[in-house]
Amino acid sequence: MEQDEKLNVNREILKTINAAFMLRMFELGSFKDNAMHRILQFYSFPVLLIFIVFTSGCDDIQTKSNLSKMQWLEGTWIRNYNQTTQVEEWEMKSNLMLGTSMFVTNGDTSIMERMKIKQRDHALSFLGFTRWVYTSTPAENTLVNVYPLLEVSADSIVFFNEAADWPQRLVYRSLPENQMEATLSGKDQLSNQSIRSATLDFRKLAD
Repeated sequence: MEQDEKLNVNREILKTINAAFMLRMFELGSFKDNAMHRILQFYSFPVLLIFIVFTSGCDDIQTKSNLSKMQWLEGTWIRNYNQTTQVEEWEMKSNLMLGTSMFVTNGDTSIMERMKIKQRDHALSFLGFTRWVYTSTPAENTLVNVYPLLEVSADSIVFFNEAADWPQRLVYRSLPENQMEATLSGKDQLSNQSIRSATLDFRKLAD
């Protein structure tokens, strides 16, 4: 059922792309006669459909590969400083990662932001946008910050958004003995445009 729904979405996407393509060809005067018009109209949509179905299969493979590489992030991570404990909890659900960032001070817990590592709509991927993104929503705020995935490996996940105020670059790096390093870096767009970097050291709580 899920695959059928995906194919239906892909067909609607292709109809839109196909219509735009045909209109553009008319505008450019590419159709010299009705015969050529009929040929292109007959073949362009099926060819695009075959292509999108093929790339959907590739996306499924890539999705599993990326999730497998991100799996180490799942769990509860903590770092202590002064009288405060920062906690990041990550949980894998279906084809996305759900995260929550909290601060615990004197027994009181405050949720700072909620995060997701997820896939964007397939149409955006088809049009050339990075498929995976990291999103964060500060507590009591509807503003969503979006960081496209730059690279992922077995021990690191890198996100980058040049337009963000700060940071522009987010890096999660797995270290030995259940340690993790989270690095935030980039140009401070709100102050003096200086380059700032902060590295946070976390340790993973036992399951």
